[in-house]
Amino acid sequence: MIVAEREIWLTISRMLWAFNMYEVPGEPIDLREYDGLSGRSPIPFKILLEARHANVAKVLEMCPLESLSQE
Repeated sequence: MIVAEREIWLTISRMLWAFNMYEVPGEPIDLREYDGLSGRSPIPFKILLEARHANVAKVLEMCPLESLSQE
C-alpha cells in the first residue's frame, strides 16, 4: 500500500473508531452535488462529531497520527 493510501486509511479508521458523526441540523448533506473541479468531489459540508466514549481524547493523545507517519 502506498504511503498516501495508508495515511488516509489510518485517519478515516481513527475517526470512525473515535466519533459518532451527525448531520448538522438545518444543513443537509447532499452527496449528489459536486464542486465541479474534479467531477468527483462533493461540495464541502459540515458535520457534528461526538466522542464515542469518555477515553477518546486520552487514547488519541497517547498515539498522535504524526508519530505513525514516522514509521
